[in-house]
Parts: sequence; structure tokens; C-alpha cells
Amino acid sequence: MKMLSIDSSGKTAAAAVTDNGNILAQSFTDSGFTHSQTLLLLIDNVLKLSGTDISEIDEFALTA
Repeated sequence: MKMLSIDSSGKTAAAAVTDNGNILAQSFTDSGFTHSQTLLLLIDNVLKLSGTDISEIDEFALTA
């Protein structure tokens, strides 16, 4: 089961794709509170690195 995890709750932003608990790709940036400019690029990057299309994602995990 593939999961896209996204963290934008702090100064850094991160995204990862996992498959049954195994990390396929992960990325983060520490460019301050610029998530509106960087988060979609991080998500796109981890999807490409993992060879995963967004339609293959079964679960989403987000920080609050």
C-alpha cells in the first residue's frame, strides 16, 4: 500500500513516498516558511524519484 506523507508544520517542509513501510523516496527543504512555493515541488520530486503516479497513492499522511 503506497502512502504519500507530507510535513509542513514547521520551518522545514518534507515529503516521502512509502510502500508497506519501506521508504521509496524522501525529500525535505529548510528554506524557511516558504511552503507555498516549495511543497508542491517536493511532492512532485518524491513521486518522480519513486516512480509513482499520484493515482497509485492509497493513503495520504499529513502533519497538523
